[in-house]
Amino acid sequence: MDTAALDDRPSLAIRIVAAWLLTLVALAFAGWAGEFVETAFGAGRYARYGLQALIMSGVVVPGILWLRVNLDRAPVCSLGLPGPGRALRDMGLGISLIAVPLLATILFAKLFGWATVTLTDSGGAWVGLLFSMFTVFFFEALPEELAFRGYIYRNLNTRMSRILAGAVTVALFV
Repeated sequence: MDTAALDDRPSLAIRIVAAWLLTLVALAFAGWAGEFVETAFGAGRYARYGLQALIMSGVVVPGILWLRVNLDRAPVCSLGLPGPGRALRDMGLGISLIAVPLLATILFAKLFGWATVTLTDSGGAWVGLLFSMFTVFFFEALPEELAFRGYIYRNLNTRMSRILAGAVTVALFV
């Protein structure tokens, strides 16, 4: 990497504020657009939340990638994003952290007669669950991870300890 290109980058504060504002503007615009579509056109909540998810990821993901290349003058891969294999493994671990205790609780409740557990094969419930997973991923998880843990934390960690960089990142998120 060219050190002259790194020397003429905007300051760390400007880069952090740019990423933070990008995320806030995307969130505000997504909220406004979703509410507008719901009230002006009578769209249902699926349309509202789907639109909000698409706007949030559609603004934050390319915006952070643009900031990384143009403000940081660094390759996108330096954000610390894992490859597809590791990403799937980590996602499986995350799902397991929720699924294993849930299944153990259901199993013990059923075995010891503490509760009656029934599953209803309702098409609407499965559609709602899948749609919720879609909106949570594209409205919250992907943009948040990329902006805060990918971009902001990585930039702060170049100038401060991991603990301090993590604390500042959490403060900016909150």
